[in-house]
Amino acid sequence: TTFAAPASSRNHPTLTFRGDTPTFSGNGGCNRLAGQYEVRGDAMTLSAAGTMMACPGADATETAFKAALSGTRAYRILGRTLELYGDKRQLLARFEG
Repeated sequence: TTFAAPASSRNHPTLTFRGDTPTFSGNGGCNRLAGQYEVRGDAMTLSAAGTMMACPGADATETAFKAALSGTRAYRILGRTLELYGDKRQLLARFEG
């Protein structure tokens, strides 16, 4: 399943989760990444590695995207929306499917 940041977000980061393996891939707006995820109930952790190209104008989006992925401890799916939450249940990112 592919999720993308809302259209109002600059550079539109994306995440694609594979259904047959606990892996995902994505794009932070400039750099590509891939990794694994673990889900237990509503708990989720993501680990990823990716490219490190210079991205003028996209650095803030890339930094926020990577921080959201590494800080994810829980998730919620509401219809076609994926929300990622941190360890204090703070919303880190919202993606639309």
